[in-house]
Amino acid sequence: MAGGWISGDPLPIQRRQSLGGPDILPGYPFRSLNCAPTSLTDPALPALCDRMIAVQLEIRTRTRLGLPLATSDPYLSAAQRLLAIREPDVVIFADAGKSWITGDGPGRIPNDRIPVLREWASDIGFGFDAGGIGLYISQPLTGGRPLTLTARLQRRF
Repeated sequence: MAGGWISGDPLPIQRRQSLGGPDILPGYPFRSLNCAPTSLTDPALPALCDRMIAVQLEIRTRTRLGLPLATSDPYLSAAQRLLAIREPDVVIFADAGKSWITGDGPGRIPNDRIPVLREWASDIGFGFDAGGIGLYISQPLTGGRPLTLTARLQRRF
């Protein structure tokens, strides 16, 4: 996945990019990888980057845990249908990405380049995906952050 203008111009403020959160780089908090100056203490964590690039790898294998549960209880049966519960998959994943400001000057990357791989943030993790509900644990590989537990009501992809 990538975002930004190909022509090299900076993005308007309402279209700026960031990384982090349950979709892209789940080991990092929401919008924690942004281009806001360190002096900005806005709790909304604005996404101030002109460019963003991310890659994700996911390996899945089906388990045999007996889901959805065979039941005559109409409420449990309805809840399983509502959440789209099915045989869970074991998911192993890795993510990497970088967001940046384009242009000339300190802390910026020229318009015709992308950051080198050693500057990218990355995480690895595993989890269980039962169709409409999933539980994942991820560990950031950069920044010394703790494990992150994420519950999702949809698939990662």
